[in-house]
Amino acid sequence: DEFELPEKEEKKEVRTNVKTEEGIGYLIFLYHYLGEEGSTNSREAVQSAIKGYLVNPLTKKSVGFLATPSDPPHDITECCCCVGDDKPFWYHMCLIDYDPVHSPKTNPREFHEIVRKTGGDFANIAGRKFTFTSETIISDREQAENMYKKLGFQSSQLSLVDEIIVCTGRYILRKGKFLDKQERDEKCKKKKVPCC
Repeated sequence: DEFELPEKEEKKEVRTNVKTEEGIGYLIFLYHYLGEEGSTNSREAVQSAIKGYLVNPLTKKSVGFLATPSDPPHDITECCCCVGDDKPFWYHMCLIDYDPVHSPKTNPREFHEIVRKTGGDFANIAGRKFTFTSETIISDREQAENMYKKLGFQSSQLSLVDEIIVCTGRYILRKGKFLDKQERDEKCKKKKVPCC
């Protein structure tokens, strides 16, 4: 599976080597409001699921992005960055390699990491090996839904979403090693931690 990169994005400078890959990310935030219809609950208090694609303009290959709400890493303690108006939301991020040669659909190779999101709608995502910085956002419902469909996601899910926002920006993946399920299980067993 490949995602066709818009022509205007192809001219952006990108580096790719063994240790670091940079490219363009299209992340979609699917918000579900808390409380009853018409309530005044703040959306900032609601974590959303995140879907999307990361595209390498040099190879034109795409990697799937999926993130779900998570607890902070066990080694993170509350500090000045964890309070105030931009308190981070934590996510379990999964990057999925769609290359059929190295990553068959029955056992895709994946990269997992706990990341934090800050910046409100203009999202910034950061982990030890992955970062994403928003450059533009689409908050108009119709335009955001059109991008959602263009990226190949099922439109039937949109009826269950209270709000949808699309962020386009730059990502960096440092030494991110993709593993299949057996490799992940073996790694988790060695580290004596629950498997993804």
